[in-house]
Amino acid sequence: VLQIPPSSIILYGRSLGSGPSCYLAARTADEGNAVGGLILHAPFLSVYRIVLESGCTLPGDRFPNVDFAPNIRSPVLFIHGTKDSIVPFNHSERLLETVLEPYRADPVFIKGMGHNNVHASVRPLFIDRLRKYLDRHVVPNVRAERSSSMGGNRNKYDTRRTKNLARLVAR
Repeated sequence: VLQIPPSSIILYGRSLGSGPSCYLAARTADEGNAVGGLILHAPFLSVYRIVLESGCTLPGDRFPNVDFAPNIRSPVLFIHGTKDSIVPFNHSERLLETVLEPYRADPVFIKGMGHNNVHASVRPLFIDRLRKYLDRHVVPNVRAERSSSMGGNRNKYDTRRTKNLARLVAR
């Protein structure tokens, strides 16, 4: 076990993966040790609400993101295409509203993008917005954590993580 602290982890949940990602982000926050960030790409309010808008969580709904989102205490970036025919675009808009305002990053809503594609023409925008999210919401927290970590006594994983994150952001 690497024993990487949750604050050094960025979760990326795409479509169905948004369910476990929202759950983990909310759970770590409830335990007082929130993850470093959460990126939700084409997330849904809940699995059942993709098919039937019930207005509430129904028994058996495995991933009620709409119930977990208010408990998240990490910066959240939403990415969704306006022409998604699998997960309605309004799920991202409505889910964004349930995240507490201090944890909302500027969403990336891409006009004309569907569910299973990030067109080559929008990839530069996509990458640029991911970098901005990391620069604004994640890197400052990693730096603050690093400078306050036990009087500067860091292990090899802390040093490697910081260098790798800096390399990613610099690209």
